[in-house]
Amino acid sequence: MNLDPNISISEAKETVNSILNGYIDSCFVSADEAIIKNTETKLKNLPKILIYGSCPLVEKIILKSKLRNKNVEITIVESPVERNGLSFAKRLSKMGIESTYTTLNCVGNVMKNVDIVLLGCSAILSNGYAVSQRGSSVVALVAQSFNVPVLIAAKTYKFVDMVKTFEKNVKEKMALTSQPLEAIPDDLITALVTEMRIVPPSSAPAVLKAKQLANEQ
Repeated sequence: MNLDPNISISEAKETVNSILNGYIDSCFVSADEAIIKNTETKLKNLPKILIYGSCPLVEKIILKSKLRNKNVEITIVESPVERNGLSFAKRLSKMGIESTYTTLNCVGNVMKNVDIVLLGCSAILSNGYAVSQRGSSVVALVAQSFNVPVLIAAKTYKFVDMVKTFEKNVKEKMALTSQPLEAIPDDLITALVTEMRIVPPSSAPAVLKAKQLANEQ
């Protein structure tokens, strides 16, 4: 970003604020709305949804889906790391929305009654792997064994070309401590729901390329 050196400080602040507000709107507000809309097309005929732990975007999708379809059934599998699933279940209860709450070691028992799994993520790597909270890959693996599709809700800004860096960090730290994050292999992911469209994990490089072209404009 290049600013005219002759403009006043107040004008410079105004310009920077405008750019930042535009970035926040496109990367967060508008992106959330688009992802919710795209996810709803997939959830339309799949009312029994399982989520793992909780994340703000997944919560928004669940609440929106429940408002549109009263028949939506929500199963929350608790994350042993974040332990935020119970708090989400309590928030749903206060809103009069029932949910099934269980722990990760019981995921196999509830998966047989689920239509679809919806997960959040911290990043999508260029090889199509999703970086999410520890235990997510177990949920995805169990879902695959029951032929239950797994959707990952991911804003495009979370797509990163960091495969080697991530793998190196995991190898270095795994022997020392339990990491809060792990990578879900692309073959356990049915689709990635972005604000642009729903894409297969194999399209991660194309999304990265689209991001690069957009940033160059």
